[in-house]
Amino acid sequence: MSLWSLARWVLGVLLVLIMLAVIVFAWSAGWNWEAAANKVAHYWRDYARIVDRIYDLVDRTARFIVPFATIGGAVYGIYHKWQYGKGRMHVHIREFLKRDHKRLMPTGRKVAAIVERPGPDRDFGPSIFIPNQLEATLRSMRWGKLDAADEALTAELEKLKQQLEQWGDLEAHYNRQRAQAHLLKGAIAASRAAMRSGTEDGRKDDVEAFENFKAAYELNEADAEALEYMAHQRVRLGDQGNALTDFETLQRLAAEQKNQMLMARALKFQAAVREHEGASRLLHNLNSRPDLEQNLQQARDLLTKAMDALPDGERGGLEEAELFEMRGRVNRRRQTFRLATDDHTSAERLYYPIARTANDDDIRYAASTGLDRVRKALEEIRLRPLAAPDNPLANGSAQPRVDAAELPQAPNNDFTTKPTE
Repeated sequence: MSLWSLARWVLGVLLVLIMLAVIVFAWSAGWNWEAAANKVAHYWRDYARIVDRIYDLVDRTARFIVPFATIGGAVYGIYHKWQYGKGRMHVHIREFLKRDHKRLMPTGRKVAAIVERPGPDRDFGPSIFIPNQLEATLRSMRWGKLDAADEALTAELEKLKQQLEQWGDLEAHYNRQRAQAHLLKGAIAASRAAMRSGTEDGRKDDVEAFENFKAAYELNEADAEALEYMAHQRVRLGDQGNALTDFETLQRLAAEQKNQMLMARALKFQAAVREHEGASRLLHNLNSRPDLEQNLQQARDLLTKAMDALPDGERGGLEEAELFEMRGRVNRRRQTFRLATDDHTSAERLYYPIARTANDDDIRYAASTGLDRVRKALEEIRLRPLAAPDNPLANGSAQPRVDAAELPQAPNNDFTTKPTE
């Protein structure tokens, strides 16, 4: 029925009632219309007095109830705010998850009571459930007859499936939030470690930061930032091998995500670890040829790959300048000074305009300090002791090692440069 049809139906009923009332009053007045009108007026006055009394009673009652209702409403509002606030939401979620379906929970016990198991007088041929017995059990559990119970259970399974899917979405949502919380806690711990570097408390802070970054990564293994931060903390804790493995995983993740910038940084971090390992080995093996040290060669190749992986939009910027500087430093450790000079010169040419024209103060400061470093490195290369006459350097070959003091010192564990966003 449409709304217009309903309205016409209600109007018709009202007209019929009015006509019936007129006929009744006219009949009771002997069909004297004047007497009928007087009777209607009399009844109307009586009805009006009754309505006035009712309204007066309602008004007095309302005035009495309103203060108590106001106070009660305020108390209930405070209780509701406390009961369903965020601080107690976990209680309601736990109660909801623990809530059982009253018809489903006794199923195992009641079905076990009617199962007809094979035995000496019964083989495996007949069904283990007899229809009459099962239907009686279903009715006692308020599922109804067999067919009705089957349909109801199908609907129940579908509902449970939907609830599980919804819970899966909620679980993923909560895990993402947990990961973000772990990232923040890790950052806080790492900042505390920076303020207490070199102390036992500082190392505890580094361990705490690592555990939080690891927890964030385990909650979301597609989180490149968590993986990168975890690897950096491994370096600070002296776990170079696992840090290198993490940076290699970061490289694969960058390839999966088709993130060229992340790829370049993963390669750069691997090179930094290799450089540290190579410099440390040279310090402990003074008779080794620096240009043949395997870790330093790998660091050089990784930095070259990082340059190739840089997105076009980052070329000529701070990232490329840092890569040239790092490769120049690696070549200097290898004592291939011509290659080191070329790389430091390239870094200088990139740093100079950035230090002069960059709008961002942090980028301008990073380029300025980088410019000072490469100029100092170029000056030190220029003023190094000359090579022996029988050792040609025109092709960038390594200078013979004559003294351990000529080898640049291995950096400490905190060797990575801060990536520029």
